Order: sequence, then structure tokens, then C-alpha cells
Amino acid sequence: MSKGFFSNCFLNGIDGKNRLSIPSDYRAAVTARSGTRDLVIAPSRIAPCLLGYDETFSAQLKAEHDARHANQVSRERDRDATGIFGVAAPLTIDDAGRIVLPSMLKKMRGIGSLVWFIGAGDFFQAWDPWTYLGFEDADPGVLEALEFTMDERGLPRERPAA
Repeated sequence: MSKGFFSNCFLNGIDGKNRLSIPSDYRAAVTARSGTRDLVIAPSRIAPCLLGYDETFSAQLKAEHDARHANQVSRERDRDATGIFGVAAPLTIDDAGRIVLPSMLKKMRGIGSLVWFIGAGDFFQAWDPWTYLGFEDADPGVLEALEFTMDERGLPRERPAA
């Protein structure tokens, strides 16, 4: 039985067709929260990563946006809405537990062939692992987990040349 929230960290690869396996714990959380395999992937507005969340959290973001702007018509309201929803990609997790990560989102956040997943309760973050290693606001425990995982897999701490 899923706990219905996103927790733990995982390091997964992206194949040549941009297919990315979503960690099984996260797939279970999506299903427990929304009853579907539908997932939204969007760029974070505050960190150089992607966010993943289910329909329930998407509806929460919409409700919070509506409450902030109380039916007003303004440039600020429009900017806020486009920042939240403008580049959000609705995806469905396939039977193999994967999504096809849109190339645009991958490029926007500098993601290469690996993704460092970080559970954050109602959503998860998806990082290029070398970007997270250099992120000034990285959580010390999550950073330590990434370093351990990279060492265990024989991955260098410095970004490999392209």
C-alpha cells in the first residue's frame, strides 16, 4: 500500500529515446493520490530542476493561483499562470513504468542521461545529478545520499565531458 506522498531519492537513467523510468514508489504515490497514472512534469520556478506531480497537486496549484488573484485580471495574474502552467507537460506513465521526457524540458534544466529524483511530499524534484552537486541550496542529507549513490555506481563527481 502506497503512503500517497513522494519520499526517498533515486538515480535513474534516460535512454536514447528520452524514456525515463519513474521510481516504483513514485508511481505508487501517483496512483494512490489520483487513481490514475497521469503525471505532470514542469520546470521549477525556484530551482534548476523539474517538478513531477499528479492531477491532485495540479488542481491544488490551480486553486492556490485562483485564491492569490481572486478573479482579478492583471499582468501579474497572467505571468503567474503562465509560469505555473505554461510549460507543464501532462504525461502518462506507461505499462513499463516510464515516461518520455520532453526534450525541451530536458534542455531547459540541463538534464543529460541521468536523473536524480528527490521526494518532496506532494511532488518530486528531478535533477541533473551534477547540477544538484553544485546547487548552493542542496540539502546536506540529500547531497550525501547522491554522493554515496554516485560513488556506488562509479560515477565521477565532476561532470563528464560531452
